[in-house]
Amino acid sequence: MSSIKKAVLAACAAGLISTLVRSAAVGESGKRILKLIVNMMIVIALIKPLLGGDFSDLVDVLQVRELDSQAGSSEHSFDDYYIASAELSTRSEVEKTMREKGIDYSSVVITCEIDEYDLIVISRVKIIVNRKEEIAKAKAFTDEIFPTVAVEILSEDENESKRAENASEESNIG
Repeated sequence: MSSIKKAVLAACAAGLISTLVRSAAVGESGKRILKLIVNMMIVIALIKPLLGGDFSDLVDVLQVRELDSQAGSSEHSFDDYYIASAELSTRSEVEKTMREKGIDYSSVVITCEIDEYDLIVISRVKIIVNRKEEIAKAKAFTDEIFPTVAVEILSEDENESKRAENASEESNIG
């Protein structure tokens, strides 16, 4: 019985809101769009309580969006989140495939960025293999899946010498 009461109250609330919204609408196309939205809202308001739910999940979604907007500059944090997510998932898939192909590696670094069309693209790949013999296998693998991306493949020994060079250059500058 309480679900029927909730459905009736939700329909009444939706009806009041729709009356206020319709009176505020300007122009015929705006009224049509608002009628569609309001009618969908009424249907959802009627069905949702009967299915055993309430609107708490909608409130949770709205609270999460509010928290995201309070977190700082939302555009950059939003972009950074999706870039980091793309880098992580791509790295995981590359590592999984390299293990399947028997390539002995110590680390994989994927760098993504957002291009001029607002698409996330892979801009750089760096793979460090454990032995120099693995470089050829890793190169063949990356040429196959990253044909247009700058790929750097180093052995563990080359990576150590490169780090030592960078450290000595930084000490000379400082």
